[in-house]
Amino acid sequence: MAIEITSSRILKPCTTPPHPLTNTLVPLTVFDLAAMDLHVATVHAYRAPMPENLEIIEGLCRVLAYFPHLAGRLTVDDSGQPCILLNNAGVRVVEARVGATLAEKMPLEGTTNTTELHPSVEDSGTNIGWCAMTLPLQVIEETIAPSAIKTIQLWWSRIGFTWPSMRKCRMAISLSQFLASWAEMVRNPSTTTVPSPYLDRSTFSIPRNPPHSDFNHLDIEFKQSSDSSDPKKPIKGPVTNFVAHFSAKFIAELKSKVPGRRSTFECLLAHLWRKITVARGLHEDEITSVRIAVNGRARMRPAVPMNFFGNMVLWAHPKAQAGDLVRLDHVHAVTVIRDAVSGTNDEYFKSFVDFGEIMKREGGHEGGHKLVGSAPESGSALCPNLEVDSWLRFNFHELDFGSGGPCAFLPPNLPVEGLMVFVPSYKETGGVDVYLALLEEHVEVFRRICYCLD
Repeated sequence: MAIEITSSRILKPCTTPPHPLTNTLVPLTVFDLAAMDLHVATVHAYRAPMPENLEIIEGLCRVLAYFPHLAGRLTVDDSGQPCILLNNAGVRVVEARVGATLAEKMPLEGTTNTTELHPSVEDSGTNIGWCAMTLPLQVIEETIAPSAIKTIQLWWSRIGFTWPSMRKCRMAISLSQFLASWAEMVRNPSTTTVPSPYLDRSTFSIPRNPPHSDFNHLDIEFKQSSDSSDPKKPIKGPVTNFVAHFSAKFIAELKSKVPGRRSTFECLLAHLWRKITVARGLHEDEITSVRIAVNGRARMRPAVPMNFFGNMVLWAHPKAQAGDLVRLDHVHAVTVIRDAVSGTNDEYFKSFVDFGEIMKREGGHEGGHKLVGSAPESGSALCPNLEVDSWLRFNFHELDFGSGGPCAFLPPNLPVEGLMVFVPSYKETGGVDVYLALLEEHVEVFRRICYCLD
Protein backbone atom coordinates (compact mmCIF):
# COMPACT_ATOMS: atom_id res chain seq x y z
CA MET A 1 0.00 0.00 0.00
CA ALA A 2 1.55 3.27 -1.15
CA ILE A 3 1.98 5.97 1.47
CA GLU A 4 2.50 9.61 0.55
CA ILE A 5 3.93 11.82 3.25
CA THR A 6 2.43 15.26 2.86
CA SER A 7 4.04 16.92 5.85
CA SER A 8 6.73 16.11 8.39
CA ARG A 9 7.84 18.62 10.97
CA ILE A 10 8.81 19.19 14.57
CA LEU A 11 5.96 20.67 16.60
CA LYS A 12 6.95 22.68 19.64
CA PRO A 13 4.59 23.22 22.57
CA CYS A 14 2.80 26.49 23.18
CA THR A 15 4.85 27.77 26.09
CA THR A 16 3.56 31.23 26.94
CA PRO A 17 4.28 31.70 29.73
CA PRO A 18 7.14 29.18 29.94
CA HIS A 19 6.56 26.04 31.97
CA PRO A 20 8.19 26.27 35.43
CA LEU A 21 10.33 23.21 34.62
CA THR A 22 11.68 24.59 31.34
CA ASN A 23 15.37 23.68 30.83
CA THR A 24 15.34 21.39 33.86
CA LEU A 25 17.48 18.26 33.66
CA VAL A 26 15.40 15.35 34.97
CA PRO A 27 17.32 12.17 35.86
CA LEU A 28 15.79 8.87 34.89
CA THR A 29 14.63 6.89 37.90
CA VAL A 30 15.46 3.28 38.69
CA PHE A 31 11.96 2.44 37.42
CA ASP A 32 12.88 3.93 34.03
CA LEU A 33 16.12 1.97 33.92
CA ALA A 34 14.32 -1.33 34.50
CA ALA A 35 11.89 -0.69 31.65
CA MET A 36 12.22 -2.50 28.36
CA ASP A 37 13.90 -0.36 25.69
CA LEU A 38 11.27 -0.74 23.01
CA HIS A 39 9.18 1.48 20.78
CA VAL A 40 5.45 0.87 20.73
CA ALA A 41 2.97 1.92 18.05
CA THR A 42 -0.81 1.94 18.36
CA VAL A 43 -3.42 2.73 15.70
CA HIS A 44 -6.61 4.65 16.49
CA ALA A 45 -9.03 4.78 13.53
CA TYR A 46 -11.88 7.33 13.36
CA ARG A 47 -14.83 7.71 11.04
CA ALA A 48 -15.91 11.01 9.53
CA PRO A 49 -16.63 13.67 10.47
CA MET A 50 -13.39 14.36 12.28
CA PRO A 51 -11.78 17.70 13.12
CA GLU A 52 -9.40 19.06 10.52
CA ASN A 53 -5.75 18.15 10.87
CA LEU A 54 -4.95 21.72 11.85
CA GLU A 55 -7.35 21.55 14.79
CA ILE A 56 -5.84 18.27 16.01
CA ILE A 57 -2.32 19.63 15.69
CA GLU A 58 -3.21 22.87 17.45
CA GLY A 59 -4.67 20.83 20.30
CA LEU A 60 -1.45 18.83 20.48
CA CYS A 61 0.62 22.02 20.56
CA ARG A 62 -1.41 23.33 23.47
CA VAL A 63 -1.47 20.13 25.53
CA LEU A 64 2.26 19.54 25.18
CA ALA A 65 2.78 22.61 27.33
CA TYR A 66 1.41 20.60 30.28
CA PHE A 67 3.58 17.54 29.53
CA PRO A 68 7.09 18.95 29.05
CA HIS A 69 8.78 15.54 29.25
CA LEU A 70 7.23 14.55 25.93
CA ALA A 71 8.79 17.52 24.15
CA GLY A 72 12.21 17.06 25.75
CA ARG A 73 15.37 15.32 24.67
CA LEU A 74 17.33 12.44 26.08
CA THR A 75 20.80 13.38 27.28
CA VAL A 76 23.24 12.69 30.11
CA ASP A 77 24.32 14.79 33.05
CA ASP A 78 27.90 15.62 34.09
CA SER A 79 28.24 12.24 35.81
CA GLY A 80 27.09 10.36 32.73
CA GLN A 81 23.65 9.46 34.11
CA PRO A 82 20.79 9.43 31.56
CA CYS A 83 18.37 12.33 31.89
CA ILE A 84 15.58 14.12 30.04
CA LEU A 85 16.26 17.76 29.20
CA LEU A 86 12.96 19.65 29.33
CA ASN A 87 13.90 22.07 26.58
CA ASN A 88 10.58 22.19 24.68
CA ALA A 89 12.34 20.91 21.57
CA GLY A 90 9.07 19.38 20.39
CA VAL A 91 7.68 16.20 18.88
CA ARG A 92 7.54 15.11 15.28
CA VAL A 93 4.19 15.27 13.50
CA VAL A 94 3.79 13.38 10.25
CA GLU A 95 0.79 13.76 7.95
CA ALA A 96 0.30 11.27 5.15
CA ARG A 97 -2.15 9.82 2.65
CA VAL A 98 -2.45 6.16 1.79
CA GLY A 99 -3.22 4.58 -1.55
CA ALA A 100 -6.08 2.48 -0.19
CA THR A 101 -9.05 2.89 2.08
CA LEU A 102 -8.76 1.90 5.70
CA ALA A 103 -11.88 -0.18 5.15
CA GLU A 104 -9.67 -2.54 3.16
CA LYS A 105 -7.66 -3.09 6.32
CA MET A 106 -10.67 -3.64 8.54
CA PRO A 107 -11.20 -5.32 10.84
CA LEU A 108 -7.94 -4.56 12.54
CA GLU A 109 -6.86 -7.83 14.08
CA GLY A 110 -3.72 -9.12 15.72
CA THR A 111 -2.49 -10.38 12.35
CA THR A 112 -2.94 -7.00 10.65
CA ASN A 113 0.36 -5.66 9.32
CA THR A 114 0.16 -2.17 10.78
CA THR A 115 3.62 -1.27 9.52
CA GLU A 116 1.95 -0.51 6.20
CA LEU A 117 0.08 2.28 7.95
CA HIS A 118 3.22 3.89 9.35
CA PRO A 119 4.79 6.60 7.21
CA SER A 120 8.56 6.15 7.19
CA VAL A 121 10.52 9.12 8.49
CA GLU A 122 14.23 8.44 8.83
CA ASP A 123 14.79 11.11 11.46
CA SER A 124 11.55 10.43 13.33
CA GLY A 125 13.27 9.23 16.45
CA THR A 126 12.02 5.68 16.15
CA ASN A 127 15.51 4.42 16.99
CA ILE A 128 15.84 6.46 20.18
CA GLY A 129 18.09 4.89 22.76
CA TRP A 130 20.59 5.87 25.34
CA CYS A 131 22.85 7.38 22.67
CA ALA A 132 20.11 9.02 20.59
CA MET A 133 20.24 12.17 22.63
CA THR A 134 18.94 14.72 20.16
CA LEU A 135 16.01 12.85 18.68
CA PRO A 136 12.34 13.27 19.64
CA LEU A 137 11.03 11.20 22.50
CA GLN A 138 7.67 10.73 20.81
CA VAL A 139 6.32 10.49 17.29
CA ILE A 140 2.78 11.41 16.36
CA GLU A 141 1.60 10.30 12.92
CA GLU A 142 -1.68 11.14 11.21
CA THR A 143 -2.83 9.23 8.16
CA ILE A 144 -5.73 10.37 5.98
CA ALA A 145 -7.45 7.59 4.02
CA PRO A 146 -9.59 8.26 0.93
CA SER A 147 -12.59 6.73 2.73
CA ALA A 148 -12.60 9.69 5.14
CA ILE A 149 -11.48 7.43 7.97
CA LYS A 150 -8.68 9.11 9.84
CA THR A 151 -6.07 7.19 11.79
CA ILE A 152 -3.94 8.69 14.52
CA GLN A 153 -0.88 6.60 15.21
CA LEU A 154 1.13 7.05 18.33
CA TRP A 155 4.70 5.92 18.87
CA TRP A 156 6.39 5.99 22.22
CA SER A 157 9.56 4.63 23.73
CA ARG A 158 10.83 3.69 27.14
CA ILE A 159 11.81 7.29 27.81
CA GLY A 160 8.87 9.08 26.23
CA PHE A 161 5.97 6.96 27.36
CA THR A 162 8.21 4.57 29.19
CA TRP A 163 5.82 1.84 29.16
CA PRO A 164 7.91 -0.92 28.47
CA SER A 165 6.94 -4.17 28.07
CA MET A 166 5.07 -2.61 25.57
CA ARG A 167 5.51 -2.69 27.42
CA LYS A 168 7.62 -0.22 27.61
CA CYS A 169 4.34 0.95 28.01
CA ARG A 170 4.60 0.99 31.66
CA MET A 171 3.71 4.63 31.58
CA ALA A 172 0.36 3.60 30.15
CA ILE A 173 -1.54 5.44 32.85
CA SER A 174 0.42 8.59 32.05
CA LEU A 175 -0.25 8.08 28.36
CA SER A 176 -3.98 7.78 29.02
CA GLN A 177 -3.96 11.09 30.87
CA PHE A 178 -2.05 12.80 28.08
CA LEU A 179 -4.36 11.49 25.35
CA ALA A 180 -7.49 12.45 27.28
CA SER A 181 -6.14 15.98 27.76
CA TRP A 182 -5.22 16.23 24.07
CA ALA A 183 -8.69 15.14 23.00
CA GLU A 184 -10.24 17.66 25.40
CA MET A 185 -8.17 20.46 23.86
CA VAL A 186 -9.42 19.49 20.38
CA ARG A 187 -13.07 19.06 21.38
CA ASN A 188 -13.15 22.35 23.27
CA PRO A 189 -10.76 24.84 21.67
CA SER A 190 -11.73 27.45 24.26
CA THR A 191 -10.36 25.25 27.05
CA THR A 192 -7.47 27.06 28.68
CA THR A 193 -6.48 24.44 31.24
CA VAL A 194 -6.50 20.68 31.61
CA PRO A 195 -5.91 18.55 34.71
CA SER A 196 -2.19 18.95 35.31
CA PRO A 197 -0.06 15.84 35.67
CA TYR A 198 2.06 15.38 38.77
CA LEU A 199 5.56 15.92 37.39
CA ASP A 200 7.88 15.65 40.40
CA ARG A 201 9.49 12.33 39.53
CA SER A 202 11.96 12.49 42.42
CA THR A 203 9.30 12.61 45.15
CA PHE A 204 8.58 8.91 45.01
CA SER A 205 12.11 7.69 44.42
CA ILE A 206 13.56 8.88 47.73
CA PRO A 207 15.54 6.06 49.37
CA ARG A 208 15.43 5.21 53.05
CA ASN A 209 18.31 6.28 55.25
CA PRO A 210 20.35 4.19 55.14
CA PRO A 211 19.12 2.44 52.00
CA HIS A 212 18.70 -1.30 52.33
CA SER A 213 17.54 -3.70 49.65
CA ASP A 214 15.63 -6.66 51.03
CA PHE A 215 15.07 -8.52 47.75
CA ASN A 216 17.33 -9.80 45.01
CA HIS A 217 16.56 -7.07 42.49
CA LEU A 218 19.87 -7.73 40.75
CA ASP A 219 18.46 -11.00 39.42
CA ILE A 220 14.77 -10.03 39.20
CA GLU A 221 14.42 -6.60 37.57
CA PHE A 222 17.99 -6.42 36.28
CA LYS A 223 20.75 -8.53 34.86
CA GLN A 224 24.40 -7.80 34.21
CA SER A 225 25.30 -6.87 30.67
CA SER A 226 28.17 -9.34 30.65
CA ASP A 227 26.01 -12.14 32.10
CA SER A 228 25.83 -15.00 29.59
CA SER A 229 23.97 -17.36 31.91
CA ASP A 230 20.59 -16.20 30.60
CA PRO A 231 21.03 -15.81 26.85
CA LYS A 232 18.25 -14.75 24.54
CA LYS A 233 16.06 -17.76 23.90
CA PRO A 234 15.88 -18.47 20.16
CA ILE A 235 12.42 -18.82 18.67
CA LYS A 236 11.85 -22.38 17.53
CA GLY A 237 9.67 -21.71 14.54
CA PRO A 238 7.39 -18.96 13.22
CA VAL A 239 5.39 -16.86 15.68
CA THR A 240 1.76 -15.88 15.08
CA ASN A 241 0.23 -12.65 16.32
CA PHE A 242 -3.52 -13.04 16.79
CA VAL A 243 -6.44 -11.86 18.90
CA ALA A 244 -8.90 -13.90 20.96
CA HIS A 245 -12.19 -12.28 21.96
CA PHE A 246 -13.78 -13.20 25.28
CA SER A 247 -17.36 -12.07 25.69
CA ALA A 248 -18.80 -10.45 28.79
CA LYS A 249 -20.85 -13.61 29.35
CA PHE A 250 -17.75 -15.80 29.20
CA ILE A 251 -15.91 -13.49 31.61
CA ALA A 252 -18.85 -13.64 34.03
CA GLU A 253 -18.82 -17.44 33.92
CA LEU A 254 -15.08 -17.47 34.65
CA LYS A 255 -15.50 -15.13 37.61
CA SER A 256 -18.38 -17.20 38.98
CA LYS A 257 -15.94 -20.08 39.51
CA VAL A 258 -13.98 -18.03 42.07
CA PRO A 259 -15.68 -17.32 45.42
CA GLY A 260 -15.40 -13.92 47.06
CA ARG A 261 -13.37 -11.07 45.63
CA ARG A 262 -12.10 -11.58 42.12
CA SER A 263 -11.13 -9.42 39.15
CA THR A 264 -11.55 -9.83 35.42
CA PHE A 265 -7.80 -9.65 34.99
CA GLU A 266 -6.81 -12.40 37.41
CA CYS A 267 -9.64 -14.74 36.37
CA LEU A 268 -8.94 -14.39 32.65
CA LEU A 269 -5.17 -14.64 33.13
CA ALA A 270 -5.57 -17.82 35.19
CA HIS A 271 -7.71 -19.32 32.42
CA LEU A 272 -5.27 -18.38 29.66
CA TRP A 273 -2.23 -19.55 31.63
CA ARG A 274 -3.77 -23.00 31.98
CA LYS A 275 -4.91 -23.22 28.34
CA ILE A 276 -1.58 -22.04 26.91
CA THR A 277 0.22 -24.55 29.12
CA VAL A 278 -1.89 -27.30 27.51
CA ALA A 279 -1.41 -25.89 24.00
CA ARG A 280 2.35 -25.83 24.48
CA GLY A 281 2.38 -29.45 25.65
CA LEU A 282 4.57 -28.71 28.65
CA HIS A 283 5.81 -31.63 30.72
CA GLU A 284 3.94 -31.90 34.03
CA ASP A 285 7.13 -31.31 36.04
CA GLU A 286 8.11 -28.20 34.08
CA ILE A 287 7.93 -24.85 35.89
CA THR A 288 6.00 -22.13 34.13
CA SER A 289 5.68 -18.51 35.25
CA VAL A 290 3.97 -15.28 34.24
CA ARG A 291 5.56 -11.83 34.36
CA ILE A 292 2.81 -9.41 35.47
CA ALA A 293 3.14 -5.65 35.49
CA VAL A 294 2.12 -4.21 38.88
CA ASN A 295 1.30 -0.52 39.21
CA GLY A 296 2.91 0.89 42.35
CA ARG A 297 0.81 4.04 42.58
CA ALA A 298 -1.76 2.52 44.92
CA ARG A 299 0.68 0.11 46.59
CA MET A 300 3.29 2.52 47.90
CA ARG A 301 2.77 4.31 51.22
CA PRO A 302 2.03 7.11 51.06
CA ALA A 303 0.16 6.40 47.84
CA VAL A 304 1.44 7.94 44.63
CA PRO A 305 -1.09 10.21 42.87
CA MET A 306 -2.74 8.49 39.93
CA ASN A 307 -1.87 11.54 37.81
CA PHE A 308 1.85 11.03 38.46
CA PHE A 309 3.54 11.25 35.06
CA GLY A 310 6.24 8.63 35.05
CA ASN A 311 7.14 5.00 35.53
CA MET A 312 5.91 3.37 38.71
CA VAL A 313 5.74 -0.28 37.68
CA LEU A 314 7.42 -3.47 38.86
CA TRP A 315 6.56 -7.09 38.17
CA ALA A 316 5.08 -10.06 39.96
CA HIS A 317 6.20 -13.56 38.92
CA PRO A 318 3.68 -16.26 39.87
CA LYS A 319 5.09 -19.76 39.27
CA ALA A 320 3.59 -23.24 39.14
CA GLN A 321 4.34 -26.74 37.90
CA ALA A 322 2.61 -27.32 34.59
CA GLY A 323 0.96 -30.50 35.90
CA ASP A 324 -0.49 -28.75 38.95
CA LEU A 325 -1.66 -25.80 36.89
CA VAL A 326 -3.63 -28.03 34.51
CA ARG A 327 -4.80 -30.68 36.98
CA LEU A 328 -5.95 -28.40 39.81
CA ASP A 329 -8.92 -26.10 39.41
CA HIS A 330 -9.30 -22.53 38.22
CA VAL A 331 -9.34 -21.23 41.80
CA HIS A 332 -5.83 -22.63 42.36
CA ALA A 333 -4.44 -20.69 39.40
CA VAL A 334 -6.18 -17.48 40.54
CA THR A 335 -4.73 -17.92 44.04
CA VAL A 336 -1.18 -18.37 42.72
CA ILE A 337 -1.52 -15.17 40.69
CA ARG A 338 -3.13 -13.20 43.51
CA ASP A 339 -0.50 -14.21 46.07
CA ALA A 340 2.36 -13.16 43.77
CA VAL A 341 0.79 -9.79 42.97
CA SER A 342 0.05 -9.16 46.66
CA GLY A 343 3.73 -9.69 47.44
CA THR A 344 4.68 -6.81 45.15
CA ASN A 345 3.76 -4.34 47.87
CA ASP A 346 5.00 -1.15 49.52
CA GLU A 347 7.95 -2.93 51.11
CA TYR A 348 8.98 -4.38 47.77
CA PHE A 349 8.75 -1.03 45.98
CA LYS A 350 10.74 0.71 48.73
CA SER A 351 13.38 -2.01 48.54
CA PHE A 352 13.63 -1.41 44.79
CA VAL A 353 14.08 2.33 45.29
CA ASP A 354 16.84 1.61 47.81
CA PHE A 355 18.47 -0.79 45.37
CA GLY A 356 18.55 2.01 42.81
CA GLU A 357 20.26 4.32 45.30
CA ILE A 358 22.85 1.66 46.14
CA MET A 359 23.58 1.14 42.45
CA LYS A 360 23.80 4.89 41.91
CA ARG A 361 26.44 5.17 44.62
CA GLU A 362 28.36 2.40 42.89
CA GLY A 363 28.18 4.18 39.55
CA GLY A 364 25.26 2.16 38.20
CA HIS A 365 27.31 -1.00 38.24
CA GLU A 366 27.50 -4.19 40.26
CA GLY A 367 30.84 -5.97 40.44
CA GLY A 368 32.17 -3.92 37.55
CA HIS A 369 29.33 -4.94 35.21
CA LYS A 370 26.74 -2.53 33.91
CA LEU A 371 23.13 -3.38 34.79
CA VAL A 372 20.45 -3.78 32.15
CA GLY A 373 16.76 -4.51 32.55
CA SER A 374 15.75 -8.15 32.66
CA ALA A 375 12.76 -7.65 30.37
CA PRO A 376 12.76 -10.03 27.38
CA GLU A 377 14.41 -8.82 24.21
CA SER A 378 12.49 -8.19 21.04
CA GLY A 379 12.51 -11.35 18.92
CA SER A 380 12.93 -13.73 21.84
CA ALA A 381 10.74 -16.59 23.09
CA LEU A 382 9.35 -16.86 26.62
CA CYS A 383 8.11 -20.46 26.43
CA PRO A 384 7.44 -22.09 28.90
CA ASN A 385 6.71 -18.70 30.47
CA LEU A 386 4.40 -15.80 29.64
CA GLU A 387 4.22 -12.05 30.10
CA VAL A 388 1.02 -10.05 30.31
CA ASP A 389 0.13 -6.38 30.18
CA SER A 390 -3.34 -5.22 31.12
CA TRP A 391 -4.76 -2.19 29.32
CA LEU A 392 -8.23 -2.86 30.73
CA ARG A 393 -8.30 0.41 32.67
CA PHE A 394 -6.91 2.53 29.85
CA ASN A 395 -9.95 3.83 27.99
CA PHE A 396 -8.37 4.18 24.58
CA HIS A 397 -11.68 3.05 23.05
CA GLU A 398 -13.32 6.18 24.52
CA LEU A 399 -10.75 8.65 23.19
CA ASP A 400 -13.00 11.31 21.60
CA PHE A 401 -11.57 14.13 19.50
CA GLY A 402 -15.03 15.47 18.69
CA SER A 403 -16.92 12.79 16.78
CA GLY A 404 -16.99 9.94 19.25
CA GLY A 405 -14.52 7.22 20.08
CA PRO A 406 -12.40 5.41 17.49
CA CYS A 407 -14.04 2.82 15.26
CA ALA A 408 -10.98 0.62 15.72
CA PHE A 409 -7.97 0.44 17.95
CA LEU A 410 -4.99 -1.81 17.47
CA PRO A 411 -2.03 -2.42 19.78
CA PRO A 412 1.32 -3.14 18.16
CA ASN A 413 2.44 -6.44 16.76
CA LEU A 414 3.93 -8.24 19.73
CA PRO A 415 7.71 -8.71 19.40
CA VAL A 416 8.10 -11.52 21.97
CA GLU A 417 6.66 -15.04 21.88
CA GLY A 418 4.53 -15.59 24.96
CA LEU A 419 3.47 -11.96 25.33
CA MET A 420 -0.19 -11.03 25.88
CA VAL A 421 -2.06 -7.71 26.08
CA PHE A 422 -5.58 -7.41 27.55
CA VAL A 423 -7.65 -4.65 25.91
CA PRO A 424 -11.31 -3.64 26.46
CA SER A 425 -13.31 -5.04 23.56
CA TYR A 426 -14.85 -2.83 20.91
CA LYS A 427 -17.43 -5.50 20.23
CA GLU A 428 -19.25 -5.24 23.55
CA THR A 429 -19.09 -3.61 26.95
CA GLY A 430 -17.46 -5.92 29.45
CA GLY A 431 -15.77 -8.09 26.83
CA VAL A 432 -12.00 -8.43 26.52
CA ASP A 433 -9.80 -8.75 23.45
CA VAL A 434 -6.55 -10.56 24.18
CA TYR A 435 -3.69 -9.98 21.76
CA LEU A 436 -1.20 -12.84 21.85
CA ALA A 437 2.03 -13.96 20.25
CA LEU A 438 2.52 -17.73 20.27
CA LEU A 439 4.48 -20.24 18.25
CA GLU A 440 2.48 -21.12 15.16
CA GLU A 441 2.46 -24.80 16.15
CA HIS A 442 0.66 -23.95 19.41
CA VAL A 443 -1.99 -21.62 17.99
CA GLU A 444 -4.35 -24.23 16.54
CA VAL A 445 -4.56 -26.17 19.80
CA PHE A 446 -5.05 -22.96 21.78
CA ARG A 447 -7.88 -21.80 19.52
CA ARG A 448 -9.58 -25.15 19.92
CA ILE A 449 -9.56 -25.15 23.73
CA CYS A 450 -9.48 -21.49 24.79
CA TYR A 451 -13.26 -21.26 25.22
CA CYS A 452 -13.58 -24.48 27.19
CA LEU A 453 -14.36 -23.83 30.85
CA ASP A 454 -13.46 -27.34 31.97
